[in-house]
Amino acid sequence: MTADTNFGFIPEEGTGDSETKLDSSKTFVFRGKRYCIVPKRWGMLLIVCWILLLDIITLAFFAFINDVTSAYFRTSPAVTDLLASINLVARAVFGVAICFFSEKLTFRKIAMIASALMTAANVLIVCGVLSRNNFGFVIVGQIISGSASSLVLSVVQLVAFNWFPLWERGRALSFPWVTRRLSTVFSNLIATRSLGTFIFQMKHNVEVLDPIDDYVLVHRFRLVFSIVYGVLACGAFFCCVISRFYVTERPPVFQDDIELPDVDETSSLIVEKPFSLKREWKGLGYLFTNKSFLIIFMDFCFVLSVRPLADILISSLIIEAFPYLNDQFVGIMYCAGIAIGSLGSPAAGQLLDKCSKPRLIFLCFNGAVAVALGIFSVSFYVQSIQTACAAFVVILFCRDATMVCLSHRITGTMAMESDSIRVKAFSLSGSVSYANVAISTVMIRLILTYSNAVFAVLYPIPFLVLASLTFMFLWRYLRDAI
Repeated sequence: MTADTNFGFIPEEGTGDSETKLDSSKTFVFRGKRYCIVPKRWGMLLIVCWILLLDIITLAFFAFINDVTSAYFRTSPAVTDLLASINLVARAVFGVAICFFSEKLTFRKIAMIASALMTAANVLIVCGVLSRNNFGFVIVGQIISGSASSLVLSVVQLVAFNWFPLWERGRALSFPWVTRRLSTVFSNLIATRSLGTFIFQMKHNVEVLDPIDDYVLVHRFRLVFSIVYGVLACGAFFCCVISRFYVTERPPVFQDDIELPDVDETSSLIVEKPFSLKREWKGLGYLFTNKSFLIIFMDFCFVLSVRPLADILISSLIIEAFPYLNDQFVGIMYCAGIAIGSLGSPAAGQLLDKCSKPRLIFLCFNGAVAVALGIFSVSFYVQSIQTACAAFVVILFCRDATMVCLSHRITGTMAMESDSIRVKAFSLSGSVSYANVAISTVMIRLILTYSNAVFAVLYPIPFLVLASLTFMFLWRYLRDAI
C-alpha cells in the first residue's frame, strides 16, 4: 500500500485488492471511499468560473470610470472611490461571519447563496443607476456583492477539493484565476469604450456639466449600466437555479464495482447537527492553532501586498514616472499585461500537477516577482517604458502563479479536516487576507506622495522575502499536507 495524504490509501497494482478491478486512472480515494472521475467535474468548474466572472465584473466595472460615475451621480470622485473599498471590507467582514455558520454550508448551498446575493446586488445597482439620485442603492449593492465575493472564493476552493483528484487539482485551481483576470480586461474594455470621455469641471465637490453633455452622459450611462448589470443579474439568477438542480457535493462513489448515487444534501459528508455557537467558536479557535493554516494565511497576506501596485495604483505610478503618458496608454498596457499575465495561472497549475516539488515552484515564482519589481523600479529611474511594460507583464504572470501555488497548498493542507473547518479556512484565507490590500494601497500611495514612483514600487519586496523565508523554514509543517 502506498500512502497519499490527500486521498487516503490507494492499492498498488497487482495487489489483488477488490478495488483494483476499477481503472485507477478513472477513480480516486478519499476517506476510505473510491470516487469516480466523471466528466461532470468540468461542468462544475465551468459554473464556478461563470459565478466568479460575474462577481469580478460587478466589483471592477465602476473602478475604471470613476470620474464619469462621480459626474453622473453629481458627487465627488472620492465618494465613488469608496465603492471598491466598501466591497473589499464587506468581503472581509462576511468572510468572518461565514465561519459561524460553516457547519450548515455545503458546496451546493454556498453556490446558491453566492448567486442569490449577486442577483440582489446587481438589481439594487441597476435601481440606483436608473434613479440617479439614489446613490445609496449602489453602495448597498456593493456591500451585498462583497458579501457574495467571500462565498465565491470558498466555492473556487471547494470545486477543486471535492471534484478533482490530486493530479488535476493544480489545473482546476488555475482556471478560475484565468477567468478572474480576463473578466477584469473584459469589464475594462466595456466600461472605457462604451461611455466615452466627458469634459467637466469641479465646483464645490459637485460635477457641473454643460446641459447637452449632461443629457448625453445620463442617457448613455443609464443605457450601458442597465444592460451590463441587467445581464449580470440574469446570469447570477441562472447560476442560482442551475446550482440548485445541477451542483452536487461529490462525484459518484464506487464500492466493489457498484455505483452508488451522487452525494447530495440528504447524504452529505457533513453530519447534520443543531446549530451551536460554542462549537463554531471552538472550530475557529482550532483553525488559528493550526500551524499549517497560519503559515498559509501569512503567505497570502504577504503576496497580496503586490496587488495594489499591479492593479489599483498602476495608472498613478506610470503617469508619475512618465509624465508624457496618459490614462489611455496605461489602459492598453494594463489590459495587455493582464491578458498575458493570466497565463501564469495555468502554467503554475500544470507544473503543480506534473512536478513533485511544490516548494521549489512557489519559491521560483515568488522570487521572480521580487526581481521583476526591482527591474520595474530601475525602468522608472532610467525612463525606459519598454522595460517597464516587460517587467509589469512578468509581475502579473508570476503573481498569478504564486496565488495558484498558495491555493493549491491550502486545499491540500485542509484535505483531512472536517468540512466545517475547510469552509472556515477557505473563507478566511480568501477574504480576510485581502485586508492587507487596503493597507498596502495606503502605504504605496504615501510613498508615492512623499517620495517618487522609483521607491513606491519597491514596497512589496520585503513582504515577498518574508513569504519565501516563511515557506522555507516552516516547511516541516506543510510537507505532509501537499
